[in-house]
Amino acid sequence: MKEKEQEKSLIILMAHSVLSPRQRSEFCALLARELDYDYLIKQIKRHKLLPIFINHLKSCEIENSSLEVCLKEEQAEYEKRLELCRILDRELCQITKLFAERDISYAVLKGPILANAIYDSLDKRTYGDLDILVKKSDINVVSSILKEQGYVQGDWDNEKKEIIPAPREMLLTFNLLMHELYPFTKMIGQTLVSIDLHKELHVPYRKNGQPVYDVDAFLNSSCWPNLENIKLCGEQISTLKWNYFLLQLCLHAYIDEVSPFNYINNDGGKLRAYCDIRELILSKRSSINFDQFIDLVQEIKVNEPIYYILANLAELYDDMEEILTSVLFQMRPNNLDFMNEFGYSMEVLGEQRGRYSKPFMERIFDSSPQEDFERQKHLFRRSPLQSQLEFLGLTEAKKDS
Repeated sequence: MKEKEQEKSLIILMAHSVLSPRQRSEFCALLARELDYDYLIKQIKRHKLLPIFINHLKSCEIENSSLEVCLKEEQAEYEKRLELCRILDRELCQITKLFAERDISYAVLKGPILANAIYDSLDKRTYGDLDILVKKSDINVVSSILKEQGYVQGDWDNEKKEIIPAPREMLLTFNLLMHELYPFTKMIGQTLVSIDLHKELHVPYRKNGQPVYDVDAFLNSSCWPNLENIKLCGEQISTLKWNYFLLQLCLHAYIDEVSPFNYINNDGGKLRAYCDIRELILSKRSSINFDQFIDLVQEIKVNEPIYYILANLAELYDDMEEILTSVLFQMRPNNLDFMNEFGYSMEVLGEQRGRYSKPFMERIFDSSPQEDFERQKHLFRRSPLQSQLEFLGLTEAKKDS
C-alpha cells in the first residue's frame, strides 16, 4: 500500500463500527496530515463507509474545514439515506404484521437486521431497500399482499414520474432464473421504496447446468423452524438464525467480490461487506456455533467461497485473525488457487476463471480488477442473467446480441 498509504490506512481504520482508544488516536493523527481528499472521499463512497466515517468524525470531535467542505454534498446525501431507512423500517413493520396475520413465515435479510440488531444504529449502517426471504410455497400470497399495499413490480420512470410495470417476459425470466422476484416498488410521499422478495437464500451456483451447492435444501429442514426474532420500531421481526445469517452474508460478499460485472459497475469489493461480517461475528459470537457452521459449510460444499471471505476478513482485521484461526484451519481447502481468481459459475464460459494481478489488500483500493477483466474478458459471458437467457434461447437475449 505504498501509494496513498495514509489514505488507505485511514479507510481500513474507519471500517470499524467502534474505534478503540488506540485506533481513535491513530484516526485523529491521520486526519491531521495532508491528505488527498478527492481520493479519500471517492474510496469512502465506493466502499459505502460514509455513515461510519461521519460517526467517527463526530465521536472524535474532529474539526477540519477542508474536509467539511469536501463532505458537504455527501453529508446531505447521508441525511437523505437516513430518512429513507426510517421509512423502510416503518414499512417493514407494517408488511410483516400482514405476514403474521396470515401465518406466513419470513426472514428479513441484510440491511435492517444489520443496522438495528448488529450496529444498533441506523446512523452507522444505512441501506437502500428491503430484502425479505419467504418460502417458495408462499410466493404468490406474499406477492398479492405487496400488490394490495400498492407495490408494483416495475421501475421508476423519471420522465413520466411514475412506476412503469416490468414486461411480463421479464417477470417470468426473473422468476425462472433468479433467486428473487423482480423488485416491488412503491412511492411513499416523495420517496421510492423497493422490496426484493427472495425465494431462495442465495444465487444458485451451477456448473454446466448442474447445481454445485443448494443452500435451500438445508433451509427447509433446519432453518425455517428456528428463526431469530429482533425488535424493530417496537415490533418483533423475524430473521435467520445467526449461523445462517453469517452464511448468507459471506456468500453474498463472495459473489460481489469475484464478479467482474460488479467491478465494471463499481459495485463489487466493498469494505462495508467485510465490516458487516466482522460486526456480526463480534456481536453474536456467543450465539454462533462455529463447529455447526463449519459442518453446514462443508455439507453444502461452499468451503471455497466461505474460506475466501473469512481469510480476507482475518487479513483485514487483527481481532478476526484470533477468532477465526481454528475455523480457517478446519475449512482450509488443499488448493488455494481460487483465492486469486475471479468469476463465478454463471459468468464463466468454461472451467477457467480470471486471475487477479494483485493481492487482496492492494486490489480493494484500485482499478486492477477492471483491468484484469479487460485482459481476460474472452473467458466470460456478458452477464450471468444474459448467459441464462441465451442458454434457454429466449428472444430477449437474441435481440440484445
